[in-house]
Amino acid sequence: MSYFRRAVNRWSVGCLRSIDCYTDRAAVDYGLGMLRTTPVVSLLVVLLFVGGCTTGDPVVPKAISTMVNEQGRERTYDLAWQDIRRFEGALTRDESVDYAAQALTILSRMNRLAAGTAGDLSDAVSRDTLEEAEQDASQLSCPQIGQILQENAALIRKSFDSGEFDSAQFHALRALGVSRAFEASCQ
Repeated sequence: MSYFRRAVNRWSVGCLRSIDCYTDRAAVDYGLGMLRTTPVVSLLVVLLFVGGCTTGDPVVPKAISTMVNEQGRERTYDLAWQDIRRFEGALTRDESVDYAAQALTILSRMNRLAAGTAGDLSDAVSRDTLEEAEQDASQLSCPQIGQILQENAALIRKSFDSGEFDSAQFHALRALGVSRAFEASCQ
């Protein structure tokens, strides 16, 4: 047996003395010795697994998703249609309203229509999309942000009208991020 192989065996079995590594007992203790030498690795694996399963802050507050879930699917569809038209009209008329609150309600309704129930959208993809839209818009001027917000509202309407609720949800998420940047910079 080579020197390297003996050193690896000694390390993996957890031999404290080199004489222990050359006995038959060392071959039997191989599995148990491996467990004794890796508590740090085991702890890291558990922490990474548990850390990867945690969710971040919800995009949609519980009160809004509960309200949307309590309404029937048909009522949600009707209210979504009205909310989208109201949102797009307010942007076209340059009204001073809470665009983020309107976009949040539309987002929750689109999530209900796309997934069957309105959730909090705390997944990483939703948060990343929201943050990306907000950061991109925050680097623009107020008229440019308003234009992008109008474009997103039109995309929500087109996706909704064609029954593509997943696409409408994506555009509503982007509209929420842009509207937050608009309210932070332009109002």
